[in-house]
Amino acid sequence: MLRRFLQLGAVAGTSGATYLALQNNQWDVSNIGIVRFGRAAATVSRIACDYKFATMGMDKDSEEYAKARSEVHQRSAERLLHLCCVNGGVFIKVGH
Repeated sequence: MLRRFLQLGAVAGTSGATYLALQNNQWDVSNIGIVRFGRAAATVSRIACDYKFATMGMDKDSEEYAKARSEVHQRSAERLLHLCCVNGGVFIKVGH
């Protein structure tokens, strides 16, 4: 009985907190912290994979490696710029 009561309380509390957070943000889901964090995590994951796979199997002293790495740097900078613009706020300050 107590377990069921705690489960219902947790669901009701989470639902209420979500409702209040959305209402305070004019129902804009992109302003919620978890969404911003999710975008940042996804962007960092894409950048890490790009670095790993773009240079995989290349000789680190070769010209091809340097060129590939430079291209990855450019793509990563563009992804981070886009992330900062979409997330706004503190992300723009960190991007400076």
